Amino acid sequence: MRVEVTSNEFSPWEQLQAYEKTLIARHGLGAVATFVGTMRDYNEGERVQAMFLEHYPGMTEKYLHSLSETALQRWDICQLLKRVVF
Repeated sequence: MRVEVTSNEFSPWEQLQAYEKTLIARHGLGAVATFVGTMRDYNEGERVQAMFLEHYPGMTEKYLHSLSETALQRWDICQLLKRVVF
């Protein structure tokens, strides 16, 4: 399991492609579930012009690890990758 919080931009699609290659090469796996979120351009009838997202280093990673551990216990998951840009 890998959890990473970064302020650097990255391409989630390039990351996913590299990750899939690793899974297939090491484990012979071929299924990957992915969630990439985007922000809509309106809120409460107003046009969104910017977004400010605040997080607390250490606390954010700890919570993401907790979510990952819960998922690993609940479902038959062999590997997890979480990468978040703040």
